[in-house]
Amino acid sequence: MAWTPDPKRFLLFAGYTYYPEPAWGDFRGAYETMQEMKEVLHQLALDEWVSVEYNWYQIVDRQTLTLVEEGELSERLFAT
Repeated sequence: MAWTPDPKRFLLFAGYTYYPEPAWGDFRGAYETMQEMKEVLHQLALDEWVSVEYNWYQIVDRQTLTLVEEGELSERLFAT
């Protein structure tokens, strides 16, 4: 089977400050648009269990290999 790249552009990393995972362990998913990513982040921030497990997040643009956004997950509740 031939390998084909995932077309999703934005990569989400999230974790707990005191217990970061090694390598790609904090990778949480890939999304096609920033709008889709922001909806996922908002839902993660609303989920009490997840917001305890993941207190930080970073979004990486796969095409430019740049950090697009980072912050504390709890702050996503107040983002517009």
